[in-house]
Amino acid sequence: MRNVLLFFVLLFVKSQVTSQVLVSAVEIASKTTSQVTSVLGSLGAPYYPVKIYKLRYKTKDPFNNDTIASGAVFIPTNICDSMPVVAYCHGTVLRKTEVPSAQYDSNYEGLFFASKGYVVAMPDYLGLGDNGGFHPYLHSQTEATATIDLMRAMREYIAGTTEHLDGKVFVTGYSQGGHAAMATMKYIQDSSLTSEFNIVAGGPMSGPYSLSRVQPATIYDSVYGYNGFSPYVINSYQYVYGNLYTDINQYYDSPYNASIPPFLDGTHTFTSLNSSLPTNIYSFMNDSVLDNFIADTVTFSTTLRHDLKLNDNYAWHASMPIRACYCGNDDLVLPGNSTMAADSMTSMGSADVVAVKINQNGNHSTCFTPAIKYVRNWFETFRTDCNNLNGLAEIQDHAPVLMFPNPATDRIEISGQFKIEGIEISDVNGKKVFNDNKIDKNSFSIDISNLHNGFYIIKSIDQQGGIHFNKFMVQNN
Repeated sequence: MRNVLLFFVLLFVKSQVTSQVLVSAVEIASKTTSQVTSVLGSLGAPYYPVKIYKLRYKTKDPFNNDTIASGAVFIPTNICDSMPVVAYCHGTVLRKTEVPSAQYDSNYEGLFFASKGYVVAMPDYLGLGDNGGFHPYLHSQTEATATIDLMRAMREYIAGTTEHLDGKVFVTGYSQGGHAAMATMKYIQDSSLTSEFNIVAGGPMSGPYSLSRVQPATIYDSVYGYNGFSPYVINSYQYVYGNLYTDINQYYDSPYNASIPPFLDGTHTFTSLNSSLPTNIYSFMNDSVLDNFIADTVTFSTTLRHDLKLNDNYAWHASMPIRACYCGNDDLVLPGNSTMAADSMTSMGSADVVAVKINQNGNHSTCFTPAIKYVRNWFETFRTDCNNLNGLAEIQDHAPVLMFPNPATDRIEISGQFKIEGIEISDVNGKKVFNDNKIDKNSFSIDISNLHNGFYIIKSIDQQGGIHFNKFMVQNN
């Protein structure tokens, strides 16, 4: 009887851990390497073609109710098994359709990582994409849970394919996405989810991690050009916490008390909201609200300062290495967000958190490209060589590159539709045993008489940027 009870307890626990998150997965695009190149532009040429999927999945809203969210997943093709995951959190958008699952054709962030061999999970966030209601903008908990649950849904989908994940997770994002990336890492650690999500490294970029202390300094600037952020945050926290006002006239002066709300219905762009507002925040917000907020730097007794503090992500003990990237002339998300985060997290015992100044003179716009390049290059230092295969039997020959004979003894013949520029041969442990980057032929042979019996992988790169994998066996008598 005791064993029967134990069985049902274990069955219940397992059902809780493996409960289904994925609702649906639909392939929405397939990009060749040349198509990816046209999107990436100055970000550089890709390595792999990419397939893009829209996933709908279960998650929680700010009030812990079940809801369905959407996101995009980018999966590289013609690549060997065991790929790492990048959770990429996107920046500020106001219109519901300006999200990864809807703007996949021009999504350079997802393509940038996926074409290098990462499976990329990009949440749309709550209140955007297919999810109804308001977007809880800069709300740490739902930024994190939307990201985490998309990764769970992505794992469920991939489990039903021939692809495999290597268990490594990287987290990054820019602007609001930097805040969301930091929130995601903090939530995973605080919620004891590190055994489920092995975050190898985090690279949040130019995010407002110190919402309550550093970022409010923009209010002091009478010509701040991005005042649309203020009503977006206020609307978010009023929606989530309901404690900022009982009447919108308490926060906004006329005529903005009437003109601001329509911009927040999910059909307008952030640019349209921002351009509708004066550059001086005192010109559209209640003076006493602002004066009390500015003076409240010690007790945090004003509700807005209190709510911002609830969503700070700059002071926690991180077990994973983090590089908080920023630029020195960023007047939209102040550089102090990154430096304060690194200093605070280090003082709390984090062993490897560094604020990386990408460019002293870079602003919020010009910082993006060098920052994302830095982050991907840094992530690459943690990668396991793609050719280190566990699921060797599942690698198939990908036309237009053919290889024969198989099994082989002393030579193999290679034939490609396009000229082959380079060849690498690796054993099943990932050790390279042959490399030639100056072939420039459609057909040629390779001497393999020095190779021991066993399985090998050939990686060939053609002149069109295509990367192909073939497996073969050496079998000498």
